Amino acid sequence: MARHSYPLARCGLGGGNQPMRTSSMNGSNLFQLCTKGKWSEVREYLSSDAAEEEKKLNIMMYRNQYVGTCLQQACCRDAPDDIVKAMLDIGGKDLVMKKTNDDSTALHYASCYGASYNIMKMLIEVGGKDLVMAKDNDDNNALHSLCWHIEEHDDADDKIKLILQVGDTNLLLSITGDEGQTPLEIATDKFASNDVIKKLLTEHEEEGEGTVVQSQTQSSKRRRVGNTRSASSGFLNTNQAEDEDDDAAMFAGQLDQYNMLMSRYMATRRELRMTKARNVELKQEIDDLAI
Repeated sequence: MARHSYPLARCGLGGGNQPMRTSSMNGSNLFQLCTKGKWSEVREYLSSDAAEEEKKLNIMMYRNQYVGTCLQQACCRDAPDDIVKAMLDIGGKDLVMKKTNDDSTALHYASCYGASYNIMKMLIEVGGKDLVMAKDNDDNNALHSLCWHIEEHDDADDKIKLILQVGDTNLLLSITGDEGQTPLEIATDKFASNDVIKKLLTEHEEEGEGTVVQSQTQSSKRRRVGNTRSASSGFLNTNQAEDEDDDAAMFAGQLDQYNMLMSRYMATRRELRMTKARNVELKQEIDDLAI
């Protein structure tokens, strides 16, 4: 599944809009309540005297392979904090680490759909480093997902700090996702705020590790090549320096052409992935109508 859009389930509730009795609750019914955002009914069941094992079984149940568990739906549908906390109290780490068929966790969903800081904090407190470092089948961890959907988050810099404090900071900031980009490169492409960019650049230094993470963009690589050539130019005669400048200009031109073609390729790839995700949602709608 594309990292741009983890599908939202669209499920019809049997019996119209009548409240579902907690005594007849099962995993499928509970999931449907979550997909409809009927949090008062979900809350009623989670706080009921039903057996804890029954509640855990219902919470852990998949609706289908694409849209995961009740927790994953709660994380992308603005569920109240107390609902998420109740689910985590019942399901624990087994629930928070549960993945969809594309290896997406609840934290991936929360990062994709702009869940609140409190909800992301609760997820991370239960899942710990294992959750923060988990990758989907596109090699994206939650930090990648957050940066891809940076416009969905009001307090992205605080959430980034939260993720980096728990995970392996060096690895989180340097690992590349499915399009070969680090979180910093993704955030830059998405025109993230200065606060977000600063957080990604300086987190190592703030933690006292003495290392500032540098962006690994092609432009920075070109600058390093240029600086190296400038440093060695003093040892070259004038003709050699001119030849070197000509070579550098040709190289820069070829690299710019490559970057332009690569950008077009990536844009086309993103469109295809988004179309594929939409097809999955349409198939889900058709399946629900057939129920």
